[in-house]
Amino acid sequence: MSGIGINPGSKAGLEAVARMLASLCEICEYASEHGSWPTDHRGTHCKGCHRSWTGLAQSHCTVCHRHFGSDAAGDAHWPGKGSECQDPEGYRRYETRSGVIFGGIDPKQMEAMRQSPRKPPSHSAETPRTETP
Repeated sequence: MSGIGINPGSKAGLEAVARMLASLCEICEYASEHGSWPTDHRGTHCKGCHRSWTGLAQSHCTVCHRHFGSDAAGDAHWPGKGSECQDPEGYRRYETRSGVIFGGIDPKQMEAMRQSPRKPPSHSAETPRTETP
């Protein structure tokens, strides 16, 4: 980056790099212009690392940009004030197309559940209607 006049070791340099990355990210570019995520974007998005996700059970650290399959795994990665982020102990690590996920349900199992045919709901458990005379 020094070849283009940016010192990534300085605060101003880091901010310049962040602006350059945001200009390359279509989601961030849209959000900067319109004040919201694109209408066809589902879920949320990190402006720091440009990762997107849709799972309500997932969490993401905006400091270290690790991603978690559960809030518990996210909480476990940061031991407390004055500490640095770390891989959460006791949680599985899953490699995915979007990057690493710590904890939660195995993404391969989740994908298999999404791909399996869905059974129609059973109506036998419904309470029968009774009409009043």
